[in-house]
Amino acid sequence: VGFWILMFCLVGGLLSFIPNFNVDMNLAQNLAAPLYAVAMTLALIQLFHQYFNGNPPSKIAKSAGAAAYTVYIIHPVVYNVW
Repeated sequence: VGFWILMFCLVGGLLSFIPNFNVDMNLAQNLAAPLYAVAMTLALIQLFHQYFNGNPPSKIAKSAGAAAYTVYIIHPVVYNVW
């Protein structure tokens, strides 16, 4: 929501929809990416929690979880070799 409010204020300030409202362009551009990233991260967490969080987990989810844990355990070895 913050991203779209920032975009509304930016457009309103540029096109003079909002009288006596000036937006610092550098500040708006620097804030747009982090606000969008936070909003999309939260949306993806909600999406996967709601639709891909089966109880009990499917066979594919169990094997993916085991593979992720294996990668977590062996990644220091791979990083140290290469």
